[in-house]
Amino acid sequence: MSSSVSSPRVKVGDVIALRFELRSVAGEGGMGIVFRASDRALGGEVALKAMRFPGANETRRFVREAQVLRALSHPGIVRHVADGVSEQGEPWLAMEWLEGEDLSTRLARGPLSGGEALAVATGLAEALASAHAAGLVHRDLKPSNVWLLQGEPTREAVRVLDFGAVRRLDPQFSVRQTRAGAMIGTPGYLAPEQARGELDVDAAVDVYALGCVLFECLAGRPAFEGEQIMALLAKVLLDEPPRLSSLLVVPDALDVLVARMLSKERSERPRDARAVARALAELRPFDVRPAPVSEAPPPLVRELRWRCVILVRQPTASPDDLTQEADTPDELAVTSVAAESGARLERLAGGAA
Repeated sequence: MSSSVSSPRVKVGDVIALRFELRSVAGEGGMGIVFRASDRALGGEVALKAMRFPGANETRRFVREAQVLRALSHPGIVRHVADGVSEQGEPWLAMEWLEGEDLSTRLARGPLSGGEALAVATGLAEALASAHAAGLVHRDLKPSNVWLLQGEPTREAVRVLDFGAVRRLDPQFSVRQTRAGAMIGTPGYLAPEQARGELDVDAAVDVYALGCVLFECLAGRPAFEGEQIMALLAKVLLDEPPRLSSLLVVPDALDVLVARMLSKERSERPRDARAVARALAELRPFDVRPAPVSEAPPPLVRELRWRCVILVRQPTASPDDLTQEADTPDELAVTSVAAESGARLERLAGGAA
């Protein structure tokens, strides 16, 4: 990949902190660009992440990720090497260099076996449990943020990446990290409370996302799919996820566990990743087989249910306004119509309903 894809002030050939020589661009995301760099102090290589488009919010998120990785120490979490600010004034973060591929790349070739899926999920649960025990919630777990060392889908090979969306559970931090109504995470792996932009999320959102990842590892497709983001979010809020047992022959205990992890109500999910790890430890590898196709004749009459997403204009608010806006007249009108018609109304992050 060429470094000309974006124009960071930090570039290939630079030496950061008189230590890290940037050799090539390894990858780019929405917020950061990752370089493959040589470590002149300790030898070997590191992944050095710099910001692509520096801004106040992006900088805070970047710095928070560096602080979190510096504090965490678990074999299943990418290891922090160093961090600082470049001579150009840009924050940077050096992490261990990982050979292999991310889980999304592996799943593009097909689902995992029963044993592989349990191993990957266990590795993820144990890594997330370490973060939860430290009072941290990842909030953006998805296959592309899961690395498999040497491409091996094993418990020991799993590494959790990208803690840029992390949230501290300490009450003194909880209100000021995210603007009210902002959506944090990736559609398709968002817990319903994240889709609504709720601020008081906890470890249950990581449990939900882990359930989505485990479902996809076995089924070969996401639990929720949609061509449009709004349609996908509506499914997350309104539709029940398919049971694994409707697609595959799996152990009953696993079918129940995944269903609990994907529950709309956070109180019905396992309380945290440690509880998930304990439940997974009781399962044994199994062969994945398609569920038998029902030979029952199709029904003569099919009931269709319509979904619609109504966008309600929100008053313009400052990005630094961390309080929920009062309902506007338009919102009150929509609420009234929904109540009169017996419809179910869900407020999405950003103000859509």
